[in-house]
Order: sequence, then C-alpha cells, then structure tokens
Amino acid sequence: MKQAQALLDDGQTVPSAAAELGIKSDTLSKAVRAGRLHVAAAKGRCALVASTKSERSALDSSAPDGGLGPATWKPGWRRAWVG
Repeated sequence: MKQAQALLDDGQTVPSAAAELGIKSDTLSKAVRAGRLHVAAAKGRCALVASTKSERSALDSSAPDGGLGPATWKPGWRRAWVG
C-alpha cells in the first residue's frame, strides 16, 4: 500500500503504478475508489475557472458568426426531422 501511494504521489498513473508493482490496474483503481489510496493532482494542467453566464455570453457573441454553430449558417448541415 505504501509503495503504491508513493508512486501515485510521484504523479504516476494508476495503470503505470500497477504495472511497476506487478498488480492489476483494476485492483489499484478499486483501492483509489474505496479511499484507501489517493491520486495526486495532475501536474502542469490548468485548473478549471468558473465563469458567469454573462461572461460566457460575451465570449460567445465575440466568436465568428455570433458564436452560432455551422448548422445555423451552412445550408444542409441541419438534418430534417422525420416524423
């Protein structure tokens, strides 16, 4: 258990830590899900930043074509509903 946690703390993924320890990755995953082990936060990734609806609307409206998808301005991109 201590060896597995040390590998996870060093940033290894569950499959790579399991392979190094010679156990199935499912076994290690179950220990993580059960809370007996924890996975270190990924290094070098950005944290999600919450935004308000107003901020998202302003960003969408500044996008080309008003932020609307191609189905709104390209003929034939929207499938007709068959009823």
